[in-house]
Amino acid sequence: MAERKLVVENISISYSGLFDVKEFYKMIDDWFKAKGYDKVVVKHKEYSTETGKNIEILLAPHKNVTDYIRNLIKVWIGMSNIKEVEVKRDKTRFKINKGDVIVVLDGYLELDYEHRWEQKPLFFFLRVLIDKFIHKSEIDKYGEELIEEINEFHNEIRSFLGLHKYGPAIRAKTPEVPGFR
Repeated sequence: MAERKLVVENISISYSGLFDVKEFYKMIDDWFKAKGYDKVVVKHKEYSTETGKNIEILLAPHKNVTDYIRNLIKVWIGMSNIKEVEVKRDKTRFKINKGDVIVVLDGYLELDYEHRWEQKPLFFFLRVLIDKFIHKSEIDKYGEELIEEINEFHNEIRSFLGLHKYGPAIRAKTPEVPGFR
């Protein structure tokens, strides 16, 4: 099993108001395609209630950075009380969605995702030593790049939802992984 190093944990965005669910999906898909990620849908649930539609999505897009290191971003999206409402803007009426959205982002570096160094116990031991002493600066560099990408994705979601006016992006805190700022 590939080793996962936690780089970013529980960066969240909350929003309540008007937004377009289809455009929100499209924005997320376009961002991952533009950055070279392969999108993986782990879970997608939709159900209706008296107050509106509820949607829960768990995405796990990944991007191979090298043949040894892969970026993995877990995206949990929870939407509740989604209703379709009619809005009038500039003498034009159109339908849009109204509801609550919560997005939670986690970022991981997966090391040896092809399991090449796990075939024999000696190889596994050597991999741990090499990661700790030889590849440490390279792993730290890719961790910093992943933090930047998650901050960019976070800002993209905030801009889409109209939250960019409420403050700067959240800096990632990673106390579990030494070497990351």
